[in-house]
Amino acid sequence: MCKCGFYGSTDTEGMCSICFKKAYQLSGIKSSTDPGKVGIAGVWKKKFKRARLKIHAAYLFRKDSKRKKQQNKNRCYFCNKKVGILGFECRCMFIFCDKHRFPDAHNCKFDYKQQHKNKLKKDNQALSRKKMTKID
Repeated sequence: MCKCGFYGSTDTEGMCSICFKKAYQLSGIKSSTDPGKVGIAGVWKKKFKRARLKIHAAYLFRKDSKRKKQQNKNRCYFCNKKVGILGFECRCMFIFCDKHRFPDAHNCKFDYKQQHKNKLKKDNQALSRKKMTKID
């Protein structure tokens, strides 16, 4: 609790925001916490998100560079049969005829299990204690 009676935080050295700004301006000493910023934890979260995004992008780029490209989009990738406009594009990004359009028919490398896990994780967000009311 601050001298003025309001609650402070550990980011502002136990003072409320107003008292911290006054003390920060009077002292002239640079503190670990700038009154304009949220705090060290906020800065690190932003840096961590940015780094995680860059790592994910590099992984996707490396993953795509190893992948084979289909030369002729008018033929089935598995049996080389002419398909014309009626070819089926799988999630592995290859064109197949009607016999090989299903993933088990052409030994698909696409990870459907991981895709469904990601979709469920995105659609069913975890509930926090704040959102739930306790029933006695």
